[in-house]
Amino acid sequence: MDKRVAILGAGQLAKYLVVAAKKLSIPVTVVAQSLNEPACFESVPVVAGTWTAELMLKVFQDHDVVTFENEWISDSLLSQVVAAGLIHKMAPSHASMKKVRTKWDQKKFFMEQKYPTAKAILGSESDFFQLDHVKDLFAQFP
Repeated sequence: MDKRVAILGAGQLAKYLVVAAKKLSIPVTVVAQSLNEPACFESVPVVAGTWTAELMLKVFQDHDVVTFENEWISDSLLSQVVAAGLIHKMAPSHASMKKVRTKWDQKKFFMEQKYPTAKAILGSESDFFQLDHVKDLFAQFP
């Protein structure tokens, strides 16, 4: 039996995922907020509309694997999926996604794990609202 896969998001990355899934004969459903997004034009089932807790629960209930094309999925929506006991269907995992929620979080994670990455300034978000502090931070770069 084929695994039923859903992709949360319908941008360019989702479009590439759909194209690759078709080559592997993997059935995919795209979950879009608008029918004008790139992946919606790839002749696959599309669930379109406002992302609500009800929609997320239905997507997770109706699919074996749920993946995402970006990190901007609301934690409040996912908390409903967690409460329903369906978060195990998410790939990559919810825990992994939380580690890379923003570019800032991604950079901090890479540096903490000692992964090769470009030098970056790590501070708190409030550090960047004080001009003198920003100048001090940027002085670290030759």
